[in-house]
Amino acid sequence: MLDKKRVICGISGGVDSSAACLMLKNMGFDVVALYISMWNEDSERGVAQLEAARKCAEEAGVKFEHVDMTERFLSHVVAPFVQTYFEGRTPNPCVLCNPLLKFATLFNVADKLSAYYIATGHYAGAGYSEEYSSYMISSIKDEKKDQSYFLYGLADMDISRIIFPLSNMSKDEVRALVRENGLCNADAPDSEDICFMKDGDYRRFIEERSADEPLRGNFIRENGEIIAPHNGIHAYTLGQRKGLNVAAGERIFVTEKRSNGDIVLSSRDNLYKREIRLINVKKFVEAQENTQYFAKIRSVGKPSGCNVVCNQDGVCVVFDEPQFAPSPGQSVVVYDGKGYVILGGEIA
Repeated sequence: MLDKKRVICGISGGVDSSAACLMLKNMGFDVVALYISMWNEDSERGVAQLEAARKCAEEAGVKFEHVDMTERFLSHVVAPFVQTYFEGRTPNPCVLCNPLLKFATLFNVADKLSAYYIATGHYAGAGYSEEYSSYMISSIKDEKKDQSYFLYGLADMDISRIIFPLSNMSKDEVRALVRENGLCNADAPDSEDICFMKDGDYRRFIEERSADEPLRGNFIRENGEIIAPHNGIHAYTLGQRKGLNVAAGERIFVTEKRSNGDIVLSSRDNLYKREIRLINVKKFVEAQENTQYFAKIRSVGKPSGCNVVCNQDGVCVVFDEPQFAPSPGQSVVVYDGKGYVILGGEIA
């Protein structure tokens, strides 16, 4: 039988996960902090992060466990990241990692240690909705810190067992809690957007990890006129203007990436779309047609008004106003007016 007073909390050595452990301890839980090794190409860095997490757990007065998931991380997160770029799309590794690795590992360890709950330091909400008669993920008031966009993949998991202790806290409050409890990482910088990308040079990262040659072609105009060859379809994203190294005599953007390797350059106006078809959709509840929803096509910014159309072709999100540069491979997450995540999916 699982113990409802025991919780497995993911810990990274950062301030948010440390604060989550403290909050859970203050709530009376038997807390086990779990560090998940996922990336070991820099062995010294990996050892330092492991020891930092262990020290934070010790300072917080909670138990500590460690599991090595580097092989699964490489196969389930890094390999798809590389392949998606080579296909000319823009991946979202955090969306993959959360259900396939982080939360799956937390649940697995929780079951082994007879813990009912799992927890992380994500800034999001999780709880039961009377309106939907279901456990749901939800956004938080602080739009700059909200991370619910990255969590729609948890729709198939048991949300009733998930706790997000920081859902009602600001970053300043989190740092103050950690500082008051004497932890050494109260002023640690926020974590990187992509944990395995140290220098931000994703093009080099991709090329070093694929045996395939990148798909090459030409920059072309809308009418098919060739402007110049490019460096590979993986090296450019929709909406990109800088770094194209072409002289076109006007402001032009990447507006389309074609399967033959050609990349269309044209005006910014061609990047706006109202209707976005989704694939690999995860649903918390069924979306109702002719209902006002709100959706985000990227993690930052406010959700925009939309409707959801479901038919034999799948799910299509129709925005009230055109959205700038929705990129295939990225995610659209749909919310109701109260901030509950209704569904999410990958842009086709």
